[in-house]
Amino acid sequence: MLSVVIPTLLMGPKDIFQHTLDVLNSSEVVSEIIIIDNTDSKSFRSFYHPTEKFIIIEPGKNIFVNKAWNIGLQQSTSQLFLILNDDILIHPDVLGTCVNTYKNLHQPGILTVRTVINKNIDEYLSLVKLMLKERLEVTTNVPEGRIGWFMLGDIENWEDIPEEIDIFYGDNFIYEMAKKNGLINYMIESGVVISHNQSSTVLNQEFIKIKTPVANNDHIQWPKIKKRYNF
Repeated sequence: MLSVVIPTLLMGPKDIFQHTLDVLNSSEVVSEIIIIDNTDSKSFRSFYHPTEKFIIIEPGKNIFVNKAWNIGLQQSTSQLFLILNDDILIHPDVLGTCVNTYKNLHQPGILTVRTVINKNIDEYLSLVKLMLKERLEVTTNVPEGRIGWFMLGDIENWEDIPEEIDIFYGDNFIYEMAKKNGLINYMIESGVVISHNQSSTVLNQEFIKIKTPVANNDHIQWPKIKKRYNF
């Protein structure tokens, strides 16, 4: 079974987030959906009516994505976890294929998946029909910039992201730590696909004002962390 961890500020496309939550809620492979509500007003419960599958964590402020991932994984109870953005579209068959693929990989660290950009729901569902007919191909050639919006892994291999970084390099740390521990990172190149709708969070001027000094600190801290962990 799978624990899905999603931090959110609810600044992204609401229809897409709603659709993905419905998919996760109805999926037989998902045992729990852990939402870290980073809004000041604890808005998630008014946006989506949670079922018993949901665990809602409400810090009451924006604790940023890396700390949210740490807290979500600390709360998870399943063997496998999926870190997911709130601006991703995913199909139930894609989710099931990813989980089954992960279980059959050799020494897997993180599994991610081919991504298209900015598809609406109908466009994405049409694309999935075509992609599911393709032969499933998995590669160890994970893009250098990483894919932090979809990371599937085993909780036994998880190590908390260092507290010095808040927004950037958390995904880098996750992938690098897997490699350091002798595991192999994989990406499904064909046969399944997700859509990343590049949440308006990153373009929101209020968020940019908050993010900029935090991000600048992350850029300073990451080389120190790489040296500390010998990445």
